[in-house]
Amino acid sequence: MGDLEVSSVEDLSWSAERRDGQLILGGEITDDHAGPLAAALHTASADGVLMINMAGVKTITPGSEIALQRAAGYLHDRGEQLVLMDASAAVLQTLAVLGLTERPFVQVGLKGAEPAA
Repeated sequence: MGDLEVSSVEDLSWSAERRDGQLILGGEITDDHAGPLAAALHTASADGVLMINMAGVKTITPGSEIALQRAAGYLHDRGEQLVLMDASAAVLQTLAVLGLTERPFVQVGLKGAEPAA
C-alpha cells in the first residue's frame, strides 16, 4: 500500500479513528468505502493495532468486509489475531454470512458481551 498513513478518516457516512490502541469505526461502511477502510486498517495493523471497535458501525457491506479479511490475514501472517469488538447483532450477522466469524484468527465480540478470555 505504499507510504500512505491513515490515522483518522471521517466521511459523511462513516469514520475511522485510532484512539487508545484501537481503531474505532463508525457509521455505514459501504463498498464505496472499501479503499479508505483498507488503508486505515493496513496502517493500524502495521502499527500493531489489533482491536477494531465496531460499536458505532451501523452497517457493513461485502466490499468493505473484504478489507477486514485482508487485515486479519496480514495479522495472522505475523502470528497475531484481529479482534472485532462491540459489533451490533446486525453487523455480526453480516460478518457471519460473509464467513469472517469462522476464521480462527479473528475474534468477534457482540456489543454488550463480555470479552472472551
